[in-house]
Amino acid sequence: MGVGDNYYRLEFTQIGSSRWKKVSMGHYFTLAILNDNTLWGWGDNYYGQLGNPSGDDEYSPIKISNDEWNDISAGEDFSIALKQDNTLW
Repeated sequence: MGVGDNYYRLEFTQIGSSRWKKVSMGHYFTLAILNDNTLWGWGDNYYGQLGNPSGDDEYSPIKISNDEWNDISAGEDFSIALKQDNTLW
């Protein structure tokens, strides 16, 4: 996932932009912050861990928020993120 499909890769594959600032992986999903501090995610979204209310899995990175984020952490089936104003989401 992350490159537009759900096929397994046996070698490193570039995901989207080369401007990633921070990345955190959960159970079949990934969260990332770009250098512009926007929040992105892709992968499994069964429990809403991508913050996308549709619950749909995402096979390519999607922007979750235009807000500015400082930090992220992905757990098994949950996510947590810290905005630049130090509020926890």
